[in-house]
Amino acid sequence: MIPILDKHTLSVLEFSKIKKQLKEIISTATGELIVEEITPNIDLQQIFNAQRETTEMREIIFYEGTPPFSRLEDITNEIKKSAIKGSILDTTKIIKILKVLIISRLIKNFLLKTKDKYPLIKKKAEKIRTFAELEKEIIQCIGEDGMVLDRASPELGKVRRDLVKKEQALKNKLDTIIRSSRFAAIIQEPLITIRQNRYVIPVKQEKKSKFPGIIHDKSDSGATLFIEPFGVVELNNSLRQLIKDEEKEILKILQKITSLIGEKAKEINVSVLNLGEIDFIYARAVLADKMKAVEPKLNQNGFIDLIQARHPLLQGAVVPIDLNLGKVFNILVITGPNTGGKTVTLKTVGILALMAQCGLHIPVAQGSEIAIFKKIFCDIGDEQSIEQNLSTFSSHMKYIVQILREANSDSLVLLDELGAGTDPTEGAALGMAVLDFLCKKEIKVIATTHHDSLKTYAYLTKGVCNARVEFDEETLKPTFQLSIGLPGKSCAFIVARKLGLAPEVVLQAQSFLPQEKMKVDSLIEQIEQDKKLIEKEIKMIEASKEESIKIRNTLQKELNKIEESKKEIILKTYQEAEKILKDTQNKTEKIIEKLNKKIVFSKESKGPLLKQMQAISQEIK
Repeated sequence: MIPILDKHTLSVLEFSKIKKQLKEIISTATGELIVEEITPNIDLQQIFNAQRETTEMREIIFYEGTPPFSRLEDITNEIKKSAIKGSILDTTKIIKILKVLIISRLIKNFLLKTKDKYPLIKKKAEKIRTFAELEKEIIQCIGEDGMVLDRASPELGKVRRDLVKKEQALKNKLDTIIRSSRFAAIIQEPLITIRQNRYVIPVKQEKKSKFPGIIHDKSDSGATLFIEPFGVVELNNSLRQLIKDEEKEILKILQKITSLIGEKAKEINVSVLNLGEIDFIYARAVLADKMKAVEPKLNQNGFIDLIQARHPLLQGAVVPIDLNLGKVFNILVITGPNTGGKTVTLKTVGILALMAQCGLHIPVAQGSEIAIFKKIFCDIGDEQSIEQNLSTFSSHMKYIVQILREANSDSLVLLDELGAGTDPTEGAALGMAVLDFLCKKEIKVIATTHHDSLKTYAYLTKGVCNARVEFDEETLKPTFQLSIGLPGKSCAFIVARKLGLAPEVVLQAQSFLPQEKMKVDSLIEQIEQDKKLIEKEIKMIEASKEESIKIRNTLQKELNKIEESKKEIILKTYQEAEKILKDTQNKTEKIIEKLNKKIVFSKESKGPLLKQMQAISQEIK
C-alpha cells in the first residue's frame, strides 16, 4: 500500500489517539498489532468493503448481541516453537493456545448463526478454522489449573495411584515412629516434613546418636536435625522413583500435545490472523457507536460534503460544522478570530479523511460524503525547528515547498496560518502565489489566514471560496460555527470598544487604517446584512410554503371525503337495484312453479294470475 502521509501529518492530526481508543477495545494480540500498523487505504472498493464491515458488525451487536470476545494473549512464539520437532510446551502455554482455539470457535459460531444477513462478516468468519479434535485432546489431558490430569494416559493414572499408596505407606510408618514412646524424648516435634525431597522427622541435635538415620538438613539455630530413619529409606527411594516416572510420563504427554499443535501450526496462525481482523472490525464498530458516527458516502472525485461534523477527540459539548469542498470550489480560505475554531476545522477534515480511509465510521450526520485522497499534506501549528536552526516561517515554507512538489489533483492540503511568521505584505503575497499554484493544479485545499488580501483573493478568484468562524460581538466569544461564503471581519475595534477603550481612541485607530481596509470591512458588513435579509426572506418563503402545503392537504382531505361519499351513494343505489331484481326473480320463479303443476284454469281463475303477471312485468319495467 502506498503511504499517503508522513509521520509529521500523522502526528499533527493526532491519529495515534484514535489508535489508542481502538486498542482499549481490542481483545486479541493480533488485533492490537493490526491497529498499530493500520494505514489509510486508497482503493475505493477496499475502503467501501471496510466501511460495510463496520456497519454490519454494528448491526450484529445491535440485533444479535455482542460477540463472545475475551482477552487473548499472543501465542505466536508458542505456535512457532510447537512446529519444531521434539519441542515441549509447558501446560501454561498449552492452556493459552487452548483459550485462543475455544474463543475462535465461539466467535465463528456466533457470527455464522446470522446466516446471510451480513455477507462480509460471514465471509471473514468462515476463514476462521476450528480444531475440535485438538481442543478435545488438550481438555482430556490438562485441567483449567494447568495440571496434567490422571486421565491423560493409562500409564500416568497407574503411576499416580501407586504413588498415593506408596506415600501413604511411608507416612504410616513415620507416624508410628513419632508416636512411639521410645522416641518421645528424642523427637523435637511430633510431625512429618520434607527435606531434599525426602520424608524426614525433626530430631533434637543432642539426641541424634539415639535416632538411627540419614541427616538431610538442620534448623537455622542448629538445635534441630531433620533425619530420615533407616527403616523408611527404601520406601522413600521407591517414592522418588515413582515421582520420576510421573514426571517422565507428563513430559511424554506434553510432547505429544505439542506435536499435535505443531501439525496444525500453519492453520492456527492463519485462523488467529482472521480472528484478529474480526476483532479489529468489532473495535471499529464499538468506537463508532461510542462516537455516534455514521458510514459516509465515498467518492474518487475529490468531493467533500460534511454535515454536522465533529472532531472525534474533542470532549464535552462540541459545536458541529458543515463544510463542502471540491464541487463549486477546490480551495476554501477560512478567516476569523484566534481560538475561534479555524485550526480545529482543518484537523477535523484531516482526521475524518484518515478515519474513513481506514474503514472507520466518522462523527457526522447521515448523508455526509468524503473523497478518497491518495496523499494528505498537513501544515498545522508552530513548526519552529531549533535543531535545524529554522524560524517558524522557514519551517512552514520548507514544508510548503514539499507540498508544491508532491501534491496533485488527488491530494488534500491543509494549511494553517498561511503567510504568517514574516512581513505581512510579503507573507500575504506568498500565500496568494501558493494558493494560485495549487488552484491551477486543481488540488483540494483548506487554508486559514489573517491576511485581508487573501480574503480579497478568495473573493475574486474562480475556484476559491471564503469562509469564516463566527464571533459573538455581544459576549466577545467565538461560537465555533463555520459559515461558508463569507470572509471573517476584524473584531479588534469591537472588542476594544466593548472592553471600555475610549471612543475617541477607537475612532483615531480607525482613521489610521488604509482606505482599502475600510472598504473591505464595509463590504463584509454589507454582505452580512444582505445575507441576514436573504435568510429572513428564505424563512418567510419556507413558512409560506408550509402554509400552502397545509392548505393543499386540507383541500385534498375534503376532496377525498367527497369522493368517498360519491362511492357510497353509487354503492347504495346498486344494492337497492340488486334487491329489487332479486325480489322480482323470486316472484317469477313462484309463478313458473304454479304453471308447471298444470292446473286447469277456469275463466274465473285466470283473472287473478294474469293480474299478478302484469304487475310483475310492470315492476321489472
